[in-house]
Amino acid sequence: MTRIGLRLVLLIAIGATIGCDRVTKYVAATTLSEASSRSFLADTFRLEYVENTGAFLGLGADWPLPVRTAVFGVGNGLLLLAVAVVAMRSRWPRRSLVGVAIFVAGGASNLLDRITYGMVIDFMNVGIGPLRTGIFNVADMAIMLGGAAYHAAEKLKARMIAIAAHDMGIPVERAVYRDGSVFDDANRESRDSRDSRRTWQEITTIAHRHFHRLPPGFEPGLAVSHIMQVPTGGQMPI
Repeated sequence: MTRIGLRLVLLIAIGATIGCDRVTKYVAATTLSEASSRSFLADTFRLEYVENTGAFLGLGADWPLPVRTAVFGVGNGLLLLAVAVVAMRSRWPRRSLVGVAIFVAGGASNLLDRITYGMVIDFMNVGIGPLRTGIFNVADMAIMLGGAAYHAAEKLKARMIAIAAHDMGIPVERAVYRDGSVFDDANRESRDSRDSRRTWQEITTIAHRHFHRLPPGFEPGLAVSHIMQVPTGGQMPI
């Protein structure tokens, strides 16, 4: 993918995330604010309007106003800006950038509400019986999805580096990932040579077909996963 294509994908991801969040919040405000909660799928999914003055899932809603402003306003803004700047300057893998774009878009949409209205609109709740999440919105979902996508992409990169380093017979510390390929950083002058480089296609072939070339203890394939924990000590709030 070219740089222009990547930027277009990132812009679409950001625009779609913010647009979906704004539209759903507007619909919730106009249809749910004066109505009782609605339940679907045997009470697995609820629609319930809440004006949240805290952070994700209502975290910190009971904090004093100056503290909420400093943490959720100024602090969130600086954090999102720092993440965006680091991502653009550090040449992160494209898959990581997509996750970061969705994460930043979700955070920015909620931040806009906090700056403009002093609160965000939450309206979704899921769970089974007494075990339920807090009430959240589309931006919260984007933050969790973007974070999970980023961490999964980083795990995939680490797996690719380990496979390529083992196949080239070099320490993992000498292997560098860039633009879909893994290079031997000690041989920068000869990076295009077969002995100092493994492409995405070559690593994929090793992972899925040439199992004998995998590092010891590695399972075949490149599948990775990451579970984002809710910010309440690993437990869903009631």
